[in-house]
Amino acid sequence: MASDLLKISLNGRTFFVTGAHAPFWERFAANTWEPDTIRVFDHYIGPETVFLDVGCWIGPTLLYGAGRAKLAVGFEPDPAAFSILAQNVAANPGLANIRIHRVAVAARKGVLRIGSQSEQGDSMSSVLFSGGKQNWEAQACRLEDMAGDWPDTGDCFVKVDIEGGEYGTLPALAGFIHARRATVFVSFHQRFFLQPYTGRGLTLKILGELRLLLRAVGLYALLRRFPHIYDENGREIQPAAFLLRKNWRRIETLLLSYRPGPPRGAP
Repeated sequence: MASDLLKISLNGRTFFVTGAHAPFWERFAANTWEPDTIRVFDHYIGPETVFLDVGCWIGPTLLYGAGRAKLAVGFEPDPAAFSILAQNVAANPGLANIRIHRVAVAARKGVLRIGSQSEQGDSMSSVLFSGGKQNWEAQACRLEDMAGDWPDTGDCFVKVDIEGGEYGTLPALAGFIHARRATVFVSFHQRFFLQPYTGRGLTLKILGELRLLLRAVGLYALLRRFPHIYDENGREIQPAAFLLRKNWRRIETLLLSYRPGPPRGAP
């Protein structure tokens, strides 16, 4: 093993990464980066799980989940992030169940323009920033078109963290998600969606909020088919509750599942 690799150990799982983003990896190994995310992974990902990591950046959740899953598939359209991701995956030949794709998961196949407000590889690239300081074209795929390469039995766990693109992508995944009875763990980025309307007067602020509400309404048909929905605090909520302003303006993550989630406060 190359001496410049970092050894990451968490909850009995160990993998190796390059020195890129070392401060982040220190937080990850200390379980101070999104400990609730790790708790959800530990509950839902097991030896028969196909784990799909949509927006996997440099691989923290992909590498951790791969240690638990039957198959772990990562999707990352940012070329700088993907380059580091590929190195991190290569540093773990023992995790032979990982596949990675430099593509964006979207509603339809084709080409998307994606951008960043700072630089490639910053973990916050998005279709919402296609006119940003840095922008590039990325191939887009649908999960349905790739599913033939994955086991079609066992559990399916889908993590979606695509910096605002979730509002357009999630409804398009509904057919695949429900056919596989997949558990979905999605991050919401309302501030990115509302950013173009912020600080530009009341009329634009109201317009931005109306557009966001319409996106939330568009998710309702997907949400109401899940018997269990949890917010980032582990509270179980009803689908209609997502449409309350205090929620569609605030909720950071939702866990959507056909089976109960981990008990609140569980390790």
